[in-house]
This record gives sequence, structure tokens and C-alpha cells, in this order.
Amino acid sequence: MKFISRNIAELKGNWKMGIGFLTILLLSQYLLQYKDSTWPKLYILIAAAALLILLSFSRLNKSKQIARNTFLLIAIMGSLNSLIFPVNGNLDEYSHYYHALNLADGELTKRVSQQNFREVSPDYQAISSVPMKKLDGLATNLYNKEFINIRHVPSDYRSELLDISETLANPAYIPSALGISLGRQISDRVAVSYYLGRIGNVLFYAFLAWLAVRVSRYYKIQLFLTSTLPFTLWISAGYTYDNFYYGLTLLLFAQFTNLIKDNNKITIKKIVAYCVTCLGLVFCKAPMLVLIFLPVFIPSKRWETRKNFYSYLLLSFFTLLTSSLWIFREKISMLITPQTAQASLSSIESTTEISRTSYFLDNIGYTIEVFLRSILEIPKNIIEFIEMPQIDIMSTGVLRNVNSISYILLIILASFLLKIVLDKKMILWSLILFLTITLGTIYAISGDTRVFNIGDLHVSGVQGRYHFYLMAFLPLYIKSFTERTSFRNENIAQFLNEEQITNFIVKSVFVITVLNSCIAIYGFL
Repeated sequence: MKFISRNIAELKGNWKMGIGFLTILLLSQYLLQYKDSTWPKLYILIAAAALLILLSFSRLNKSKQIARNTFLLIAIMGSLNSLIFPVNGNLDEYSHYYHALNLADGELTKRVSQQNFREVSPDYQAISSVPMKKLDGLATNLYNKEFINIRHVPSDYRSELLDISETLANPAYIPSALGISLGRQISDRVAVSYYLGRIGNVLFYAFLAWLAVRVSRYYKIQLFLTSTLPFTLWISAGYTYDNFYYGLTLLLFAQFTNLIKDNNKITIKKIVAYCVTCLGLVFCKAPMLVLIFLPVFIPSKRWETRKNFYSYLLLSFFTLLTSSLWIFREKISMLITPQTAQASLSSIESTTEISRTSYFLDNIGYTIEVFLRSILEIPKNIIEFIEMPQIDIMSTGVLRNVNSISYILLIILASFLLKIVLDKKMILWSLILFLTITLGTIYAISGDTRVFNIGDLHVSGVQGRYHFYLMAFLPLYIKSFTERTSFRNENIAQFLNEEQITNFIVKSVFVITVLNSCIAIYGFL
């Protein structure tokens, strides 16, 4: 009874925000009268239920409950987003669904290519056949009877359909695979397992974000703000492994800021935890492994012993060596099973990749120009993802301005609360590492012929979402800059209370998140 009464009291305490949220919903309902008359009211009901749960269990006026609020906002609104997104509507979702479905079938290895998986898996064939908004202006969602009535049919992994050598399945897809498996236990309808697979991704990201904020001692509100960027809640709401990348990055910076500022010295245990977190990045964004060297220029006085520092360097290189086993797993598989080498060759080392690398090396001037142009586009790419977090829907100018301006203002406010100031050596070192990651990402994406061909002047496929690590680190840069100018933290600290700023940031993020979801209900349908 105390639990229920406490949450009812919290709901009453959030009545002003509740009125604002309901106003947004009613506005969406008003706009929808211009849509097709067959528009179902189901999404309005689901959104209202999500808001009711969110306001009941969140603690918006308690600055010490940031971790709780982080989990609830991502889990509830992210799950709502997963129901709003059309089938196959997320970035490369069709491809990611193949990997998740393969794992959900109990296959710990990949024995069939994505192209042939349609013949192996009737579920995959059925999902690939439903209309999607990107292709023909139609969207498949909860109201689509054809989609809802698809029944689950077990996959058939017969030997004649298996056309590639066995390689380990990517563990980054385990959360969505578990969601699919749970859905199959609940119902034989593919729609149930499809949405639960998406929600599994959301919940796993919510857990990692919660863990990062909870572990952090000096970077909580900054991690909360970064973890709830609208595009993270939308991308994680589909089949992807970006949620794994986002969550690990948050956890990484939580540990890194603890290493810099914590009163306790850096021990072997902390080093191992940091390296293990970095190791997980190899399953989603391999270039980000460079972040393992971020603590190199932490002042020597922070290390428990000099031996611990050398142990960290040794463990870092061992982690990179271990991660290379995953990166080159297909080549290693060829060496172990040479009889399948010829069949696997085209999937791991194409002549296109070889010629691209050779061309870059032989034409240094062109290569430098391509990479410089691609680097200079990064700020624009990041802003675009902040402004338009939903993929392939109409975007209003008002919403774009709300997303971009609010993020800029909130990230500046969050930086004022920081107690950490990076020295010049650490700033320079972090910039070098981030540039290395960027160059590695640009080179990796240049191998995708959909976005780059030799002769193009820049690599257009380097999207803003790839630079999530930079956005997570941005408050540290802003803090270090303001501390080295006349505009110091003390100038505003005397006017604003830290708890008030924290609560303002949390409430602002809640409103922005709800606004994006409600606009998306209209835009996607």
C-alpha cells in the first residue's frame, strides 16, 4: 500500500507536467483529423498509458534519483517508440533483424547468408514482404491486419541451404534475440516477437544507461542528458547494435571521470573493469576501441603505484589483441576449415576493398582531400541527427529548432555543474584519439559502395550517430574552456542552485522526449 500511495503522490506532484503532456497528445489528436479517417486511436491510448506510468514512477523533483529517471525515461518512451516505428523503418533494420532472428533460432553461429535466410526462415520472408514506408509510401504498424495475422513458422536449417562457413554470431544481438524468443513463448504471431525483440534492445540500453549513471560519481547529469538524446531513443527502438555502442560509451565515460576525480587511487580492479568495457565495443563499433587509451595521460599522482600504470598499458594492448580475434574471425575460420575458404573468400576480402586501399595509398593528395572534407562535415552530420532523430518522416521546423537549441543550452548548463577540469595535455590527447577514431570510421564506411565510390569528394555515409562518444565528452570540453576564460563557473553558481539546475535539465529532457514521440505518432502514420 505504501508503494502505491507513494507513486500516486508522485503523480500528483507531477500534475503540471502531466497537463503539458496531455496538451501535446490532444494537439496530436487534433492534427490527426486531417489524416485518413481509418486512423486507429490505438497509438493515442498507448501513448497516454506510457505517460501515466512515466509520471507515476519518475522522481522529477529529486536530483539524487537521476539513475532511476534515466532508466524509466529510456525504457518507457523507448518502448513506445518501438511500437510507433514502422516495420523495417529503422536504419538497416532489415539486416539487423536477420542477425537477431538467427540467434533467436538458437544458432550461435552464422551458417547461412542474409540473402539465403529468406529461404531458411519463413518469419524473415514474411517480414520482408510487408510494405514499409521507405519504399512505397506505406507503413506497416500495429493497425496493419496483414502484419498482425502473420503466424510463426520455425526456420529450416537444411544443409543444402547453408552457403557460408560457420562464424560466431554477434553477441550484441542477444537482447533483441531474447525478446524474440520471449515473444514466441507468449504468442505464435510474428508481430508479438517482432516488437518484443525491439523492446529487448530498448531495455538493454536503458539498463546500461542506468548502470553508467549509477556508477558515475561526478558525471551523472551529463550522462543522463547524453543518454536521452532523442536519436538514441529512436535508434535503440529498432533492431540495431547501436544501443550496445551507446550504453558501453556511457559506462566508459562514467568510469573514466571516476578515474580522474575519485579520491581513491586507480587500482588494478578499476583498470580491468575499464578494459573489459572497452572490449565490448568490438562487437558494435570496432574503431571506438581506441578509447581504451584515454586514461594514458591521467596524472601520475592518481595511480596507486607506477606498476599499476604499466599494468594498464599491458592490459590495454592485450585487450586489443583479444579484440583482433573477433575482427578477423572470418579469416581465422578459413584457416581452421580450409575446405570452405573459397566459399568464404568473397565475404571477407573483395577485390573492391583491395583496389580501394591501393588507390588511397597511391593517390595521397586525393585521399587527404576526401578525409578532410568528410571530417569537416561531422558537425553538420551531428546537428542533423539531433534535429531529426526519427528516420524518414516529415520534420517540422519548430521541432528541429526545439531539439537543437534545447540540446545546446542544456549541455552548457550541465557543463557548469562539473567538478572536473581537464588539463591541456589531456585535452590534446583526447582530440588525437577522437581524430584517430574518426579517420578509422571514415575509412571503414568508404568500403560501402552505397555511400562512396572511388572519385567521390567525401564519404557521405559517416552519420552523426557514429560520433556519440564525442557528444558524451562535450561537457568536459566546455567546462575546460569556460574555466580558462573570464566566464567562470563561479559567475553563475552564485545565482543558480545545483539541485535546481539538475531538476530543470531532467524535466526539460522529459518534455522534449515526449514531444518527439507525439509528433512521430502523427508523422509516421
